[in-house]
Amino acid sequence: MAINEWFGNYLYRLRLAEKLTLRQVEKKTGISNSYLSQIENGRRSIPTIPILIKLAKVYDVRLVDMIIAYENQLFIYKQIAKM
Repeated sequence: MAINEWFGNYLYRLRLAEKLTLRQVEKKTGISNSYLSQIENGRRSIPTIPILIKLAKVYDVRLVDMIIAYENQLFIYKQIAKM
């Protein structure tokens, strides 16, 4: 699993934890549901900070926690690549 896929799945799990559909997130953030779907499915790169800020508010998590989750996973991917 690539880092984009992992982070997309992470965002997907955050959305499900809040029991939100993609359309509901779109209404709350102004981010298109098709773009959100592409992110969740790993077909887009990691979103920009302004987009992450909007998602963090809707998903009721701190932006820093989202970034830490990404950085931790990226570290693991890099360690595996060294093997």
